[in-house]
Amino acid sequence: MFIRNGHIPGAKNIPWPTFTIGEDNFHQLKALDEIRALLARRQVGRNDEIIVTCSTGREASLQYVVLKHVLGYSNVRLYEGSWTEYSAQPDLPVATGRDPNV
Repeated sequence: MFIRNGHIPGAKNIPWPTFTIGEDNFHQLKALDEIRALLARRQVGRNDEIIVTCSTGREASLQYVVLKHVLGYSNVRLYEGSWTEYSAQPDLPVATGRDPNV
């Protein structure tokens, strides 16, 4: 249970399963060109500062490894604690509503 519902303002919602072939096998990555195309559609550039998050940081670790170590994006970090930690800080802003680009 989260203290507050929502997401970090400015965050782009790219769920970790979108990097995989999906329900047939969540353990197999899509072709790297498909992942690159997804990132391009969401306007995530190779030189952008990227901080991957989820509820706790566990699921976002897949995206961290793919972005940093497979695709070679140099400025990628994992927010360990992610939304669980962020939402507990009452002074931090929260955005709500669905991401229309998902």
